[in-house]
Amino acid sequence: DNAETLARKILTENEKDLHTLAEALLEFESLSGDEVNTLLAGGALTRGGLTVSPENSVFGVKSAPKASSSDKNEEKGDLHAKNGSD
Repeated sequence: DNAETLARKILTENEKDLHTLAEALLEFESLSGDEVNTLLAGGALTRGGLTVSPENSVFGVKSAPKASSSDKNEEKGDLHAKNGSD
């Protein structure tokens, strides 16, 4: 329980770095230790014309808005319509 709490705290406190590294890995598939350190220090990483940096991260640090119950009901309705069921 304490380990989970600590892990969540560390991830939450470093969410921007986590998202920056995730984006770089999605773009480049692998990173060297030096590249990770560059990104964590706030620097930019460029390969093949693509640049990833904390400032231009697509993910940012905001969470996606939660769907309202009416949005969820609409999605269910769409699913039922596609499946031909109610």
